Amino acid sequence: MEAKSYFGVPLSDEFCNDLEIKVKEIISKVFFSKLFDGEQAKYVLDKLNKLTIDQINALHLNLSNDSMNEPVEVSDKEFFISKVAAWNDYFPLTNDEILKISQQMCIAKEELFEALSLPLAPKNILNYLQKNVKGQDSLLKDLSLMAYIFLLKSGGIPSKKNIDSNLLPMSNFLIIGPTGSGKTYSVKTVAKYLNMNYCYIDSSLFVNSGIVGTSVEDKLTELFLLAGSQELFENSILHFDEIDKKCGYSRGKDFSSYTTSVQSQLLGLMDKDTITFAKSHGPYSEMVTVSTKRMWFIFSGAFSGIEDIISERLKTGNHKPIGFSSSIEKFDVLGEGNLLKEVTSKDLVKYGLLPEFTGRIGRIGVLDHLQASDIKNIILGSEGSCIKEYENFFGIHGISLEFEETAIELIAENIASSALGARNIPFIFNQLLYPKMFEIDAYTDSKIFIHYDEVKKLFT
Repeated sequence: MEAKSYFGVPLSDEFCNDLEIKVKEIISKVFFSKLFDGEQAKYVLDKLNKLTIDQINALHLNLSNDSMNEPVEVSDKEFFISKVAAWNDYFPLTNDEILKISQQMCIAKEELFEALSLPLAPKNILNYLQKNVKGQDSLLKDLSLMAYIFLLKSGGIPSKKNIDSNLLPMSNFLIIGPTGSGKTYSVKTVAKYLNMNYCYIDSSLFVNSGIVGTSVEDKLTELFLLAGSQELFENSILHFDEIDKKCGYSRGKDFSSYTTSVQSQLLGLMDKDTITFAKSHGPYSEMVTVSTKRMWFIFSGAFSGIEDIISERLKTGNHKPIGFSSSIEKFDVLGEGNLLKEVTSKDLVKYGLLPEFTGRIGRIGVLDHLQASDIKNIILGSEGSCIKEYENFFGIHGISLEFEETAIELIAENIASSALGARNIPFIFNQLLYPKMFEIDAYTDSKIFIHYDEVKKLFT
């Protein structure tokens, strides 16, 4: 079993839940306090695991006294960064802990990585994503690299600031995958890692400017207002989902002024260093101009039917051969399940994206259809799994929640075969556990065990 630690400080296995919470609070207070530099913090925390319960309670009480726990302010940035570096020499911090520190202190994690002499590389980003997103390693690898390129282009890595961004590859990213495969969750997770404002946009709702409905400009105004400040809005991931709904192919016809006009508006966002739009809704609103230098544009969609375009290209040999294999052999080996992996920009143009639009995309990432084994890993292994929320709910009432393995497997099989995919996970667990949550005061046992047969009734 892996040894427990908190902010790098080893935790004794003998600490019960209540005592462990107090110990973690002590570590946190020492970490974020002005009163302790790196050396003093080490002296206090080295003795922590040797203290009696009464001594830990007394230390916890003393550190809770405001006069003894003056916190580090955001303005004390240089002091705190040097303290983090000294702390890390004694108590090595994980990437996740560095991310938490970055978010709490409003310090760019790139600066913390640099202070700790840790390289910020695509692998760091990938490691974080894989802890939270299951079953999509190929897509996460692409997303991690594109995130790193974005940081380089936007000046987000302090040691690599003097770079001509025009000499770097494009960071605009397109994700293709079925509903419920994790498009939105993957992008939201990388936004959390990068400490960026996440903006979800349903592109299917866009209409041309001047037509009743939501225009691109209207949406920018809405997102600007939601951000609350220009600075936050300028540090955003703009995730345009359902972009395939703005293609002529998905509308059952060739290019039209309707679809190409919306694409042209989005193309303009990617091309410009600044964008100007109404600061608020209403006929007399002032205009605001914002920088796009630190905006990352990500597009996604299911692109239903594009497999037909890909397979036709492969069958007719209209592709660059790999090795000595023929197009027919390649198609036979791939099978329909892997066709999306062979998508090209030319396929997207035939589907209905403007050539100029695909020319601004740095990479195309493809999500796999989640299998039952992937769903099971999401339920049991993802750090953002909803099952942990239910475990916490019952846990605060002194009740443990456990599942028969075959019960989890049955849930996973049903979710994998549903049209909603992983999006259906919270709904299924809510249906299963809501009655037990409502009757929480009636339980006398310290454990709730969910059997296979109980889950089977839910699906029959």
